[in-house]
Amino acid sequence: MAETHVDRKALIAALTKSVHGDLMSYFPTALTAVTADPEFYAHLISWNHRKGQIRDAKIALPVAALMVRAQAPVFLENALALLADHPPFMLEQALAVARQVSAPQRELRRLVTRYLRDLEADPQRWTRVALKDRDRMRRFYALYHVAPGGAKGSAEDLALMRHQAKVGKFAQLRGLTEGSSVMVAQKVRAIKLPYLIVRAALGDRATEQDVALALVQSLSPHDAVSFVTSLTRLGIKTDPVLRAAYEEVIAKLGSAKPKKGGAVLKTTRAAEALKAVGEVALASKLAAAQERQLQQLGGVDGDWVVMGDRSGSMSQEIELTRQISAILARMVQGRVHVIFFDAQPRYFEVTGQSYEQIKALTANVTAGGSTSIGCGLQYLAQAGLSVDGIAIISDGGQNHPPDFTTAYAQYVRQFDVEPPIYYYATRRHSNLDEECARAKVQLEKFDVSGKVDYYSLPNLVQTMRVSRYSLADEIYATPLATLDEVLARTRGMGVLRGRTPQMV
Repeated sequence: MAETHVDRKALIAALTKSVHGDLMSYFPTALTAVTADPEFYAHLISWNHRKGQIRDAKIALPVAALMVRAQAPVFLENALALLADHPPFMLEQALAVARQVSAPQRELRRLVTRYLRDLEADPQRWTRVALKDRDRMRRFYALYHVAPGGAKGSAEDLALMRHQAKVGKFAQLRGLTEGSSVMVAQKVRAIKLPYLIVRAALGDRATEQDVALALVQSLSPHDAVSFVTSLTRLGIKTDPVLRAAYEEVIAKLGSAKPKKGGAVLKTTRAAEALKAVGEVALASKLAAAQERQLQQLGGVDGDWVVMGDRSGSMSQEIELTRQISAILARMVQGRVHVIFFDAQPRYFEVTGQSYEQIKALTANVTAGGSTSIGCGLQYLAQAGLSVDGIAIISDGGQNHPPDFTTAYAQYVRQFDVEPPIYYYATRRHSNLDEECARAKVQLEKFDVSGKVDYYSLPNLVQTMRVSRYSLADEIYATPLATLDEVLARTRGMGVLRGRTPQMV
């Protein structure tokens, strides 16, 4: 049982950190976890698919589940269904890593066949996907020997794949640039395709004012963030009409549902990019939208203290503390306290505040001095502040009393609580780990050593709970996915070995 518990913690920690495309780095931990506890692993990848922010984990972890054949078919189907719920570019990455690790290919071939047949069963959706990912779709058909449109191949589908269609959106896209600026603008508004596709099809005509305006007005809120650099070149900074249209789009961003698989802090990075070129007003609007997005994530209960190291050379920890505090302040149900520590604590309350507000409030916090993590808890105890959870951002190198475990024991006795501790370790090995192990104080550690990936922080914060076991309960309560739910247009079409696929 102890080994299983370690595996669970290690895997959850892995889901909170981006590996920047190195999908193979997930497999050692994932394979150990799925072998030790396949039921928990199945629910975990299903939970991560719905709640997680890290795309790499959503791609790699279901593939790892397919590697262990000695588990219930329902767990294998869950992994296949989660892969089938991906857009083509993520499915292609999953298939590539599956070949690399020698995952069973028969089921994956059947999965791709059903994936394509399910798309074909909805012509409008298939056309939209094929417009965006035509080359990937062609590779799927070719690599897995699937005939477009059926066993003999439909003439219409074949024409679409070859970009020879005379009707539908393929044809509309080819003729997008024909006519006056007003006519092209009307076509842009009517075609309703993602920005990247339409922008590429327009070429130089995108710079014509009527066309550019239609392009900006047709943006989804998520595209408005993802392609801010391209839009800046288009003129949203210099043209008053385009600027006003862009502001209308980003005003909707705060109420837009966070994009599945998207990193919500991408909005912050877009705001920083605008601020860097002097666009403070637009950057502020994006930052406000970011705060509303974080509020939508929610899901963290209780009162929390975030304790950030500001001892010598801790500038990274100071900024990371601000970021985590800002995320908590928007996601948490209770109060959020921030304490920066060296040998002395410095206290702030940041409940409900934005990142910009917290940054301004803590602008004078600088790095320097000795390190006493325990002084932060000692301050809370003396102030009579009871918290339900503790987050520590530090390299863990204490060299000044009080030490953390002594202060924690005193805090537990004073308030008759035992708040869980989440340690964001900016150094891989530290004496805080050893100190807590000797004192038998449970520590949930997240390795953020090296360059911090701010995109993954909301995913990490979402795993923090005031109860040590409530996250596991939440994961177990997440239903497993089925192929018939995900690929509802091809119900009954077999994918798992031993079930003959139909409609092939």
